Amino acid sequence: PTVENVIMDHLTALWKGPVPLTLIMIRGIIIAMLMDMAPEVFNVKASDGLAFRCLDSFV
Repeated sequence: PTVENVIMDHLTALWKGPVPLTLIMIRGIIIAMLMDMAPEVFNVKASDGLAFRCLDSFV
């Protein structure tokens, strides 16, 4: 499975359970899973020279 699918499956399982999800929690889970499964995402520069940042607007 892709990193995106793993993240979505994890968040969906939490959402269906008794865990109230906040934006901060979701962002933290996404960052932690990306750091574990695809850390290179944080090192790649976009065409504008900026690196990926998991901002609230991204979540």
